[in-house]
Amino acid sequence: TLANDEYPMLDLEQREFNYNVTTIGPDGGAPRNAFIQRRQPLIAGLIIPMLALHACSKPAPADTSDAAVLVANCPICHQTMSLTARVLEAAGIPTVVMGAALDIVEHCGVPRFLFSDVPLGNAAGLPFDAASQVATLEMALKLLETAPGPRTTIRNPLVWPGPPGWRRVYLGLDGLTPEDLARERRANDATKALAQEVRDAMLANRG
Repeated sequence: TLANDEYPMLDLEQREFNYNVTTIGPDGGAPRNAFIQRRQPLIAGLIIPMLALHACSKPAPADTSDAAVLVANCPICHQTMSLTARVLEAAGIPTVVMGAALDIVEHCGVPRFLFSDVPLGNAAGLPFDAASQVATLEMALKLLETAPGPRTTIRNPLVWPGPPGWRRVYLGLDGLTPEDLARERRANDATKALAQEVRDAMLANRG
């Protein structure tokens, strides 16, 4: 993504001087491919343990991860990040999840959760709004220090700037014409075809 459109990347980079901020996972995190994300056995049996191993096995003890801030975007991302949090915590790494799907994260049962009541994809703050992103990040880091017990959920006071009825229309089909639906279906089919190509390539490389 572009710097500071969805994530407070610039602020995180500035914090490297004090916190040595980095990503976990060989590719900077969990896979973003929708086909892989929806394969729960693959996520639970391979991807999440890989992230935990990467976080715990730096070259020197001083370089190991002290904490993990996990940001979820789509519904499946919320499940993946929640399960990752549980595995990292079991490995001794404190975590905080930043998300917008309250039901999914609380069902998984994470130790610390910063909930933002905004459309999915904006759990780290408003797009292109560095101030809201920094404030949200500060809340997440503070939660790492102050959570009184397990399954602590803190609500971000951030308010979505769009129309007040955004929950009703978000991902709704009302108002879409048959042509609109057909276009969206074609786009979805193209995404699935691409995901199949990625899967086939992965299997071929293993062979």
